[in-house]
Amino acid sequence: MLFELLKTVIEYMEPNKRFELARRCPLLRQAEKATPLRIKTLKFGLNKVDVDNTRYQIGLHREANEGRSDLEWDDDYRDVDKDGFPVRMPGMAVLPGDLSLNSSNQKLKKYIRQDAYERNNEKKKDLEWDLGSRSLELQMQDISQEECNKKTNIIKTSLIAFECLKNNTPLPYETFAKFTIRNSTGQTVHRFEYDKPLFHMVKYLTTCFFEGRKHPIIVNNLSTDALLHQPIRLPPGVRFHVNNWNATSHFASVYAALKPVLTESSVPFKKLELALLPYMSDELNHPVIQSAQRLIIKPVKMEDPSNIMWYLLKFPNPVIGIYANKAQLRMNHIDQWVDHRKRNGWGIGKRLEVYYVEDWIRDIVYDDIYGRSEKDGNRRAFINIPGGRIVFKIGQTIGKRRLFCILADCVQE
Repeated sequence: MLFELLKTVIEYMEPNKRFELARRCPLLRQAEKATPLRIKTLKFGLNKVDVDNTRYQIGLHREANEGRSDLEWDDDYRDVDKDGFPVRMPGMAVLPGDLSLNSSNQKLKKYIRQDAYERNNEKKKDLEWDLGSRSLELQMQDISQEECNKKTNIIKTSLIAFECLKNNTPLPYETFAKFTIRNSTGQTVHRFEYDKPLFHMVKYLTTCFFEGRKHPIIVNNLSTDALLHQPIRLPPGVRFHVNNWNATSHFASVYAALKPVLTESSVPFKKLELALLPYMSDELNHPVIQSAQRLIIKPVKMEDPSNIMWYLLKFPNPVIGIYANKAQLRMNHIDQWVDHRKRNGWGIGKRLEVYYVEDWIRDIVYDDIYGRSEKDGNRRAFINIPGGRIVFKIGQTIGKRRLFCILADCVQE
């Protein structure tokens, strides 16, 4: 009786409080593991896991030797070798239960290389501008003296490993593993001996959270990153029921990696959000994408994504959303879409959502639609189509990032 009562109380506790309760009270751990776990937001990143409003991150902490107050470091979440140089390969090891998001898709690998080249080229141009085109006085106006000193010290510190290796001298600092817990109330930092690659600590963390659960973990919003370059660390046997998934990019390979830990009832997803790269249009034919109740697309590095909108509107998804900016989905594209719907109709109950980062862009497009449309008794803009009408309205999304949108609903007359 007491065990069942405990499970009832635990089930509706905030997940991070449940993790802390299980850690502090071993006698309650069995009841906690036997109770369904509900998570609003679960996000996997580089050596970090976000659970609702709390971030757990593993990184490095360096402590300078006495008398070396000039040493400063940026936050670092990469492994280093005994000489202090970054190493990457340990983080790629795949252990039982881990999900490897690495893709054999050559187009994706080519895109990653090209994207890295473009970003580095932009940094190079910025540096050339700083060093050549702008005067030192103008540069100093951009940052305070304190920031300037800090950046200088960080650059000098990054060169110390080379100097020590060259002179065969020990490093003037010690390196520790750092475990950071950060939420809305602040952050807590724990320091440990750095005697193994960081991913082992991430694996231990997710094992404490997710191992041995008798029920699938219910996740309302899951976020993964195909460009993570690191497996998702999970214990063997874990299962998730996911309602909404932000899959970022390269859906086919990421879904194949994630499928073994998803319950069958996760599909169709209530909402599926994708970043669509220029070469990925053919992936939109994936049956899981077309089965999502709400499909949201973010065109990335596409000069004109209007063809993608035409393509998407042939899909059976009840709601289709697409992100726009100043260069995307211009007014004439909306007009063309409206004219097409007048001639060919649209499925009753379907909705198109177009998102803008600034309200004035949305308002310009909507004003044009409003001026060309008929008005109902509530002054709502609509157009008649075969078998019904499309009603237009404006709105905005509420969340971490506010977006302004135009909504087009197909309804019966």
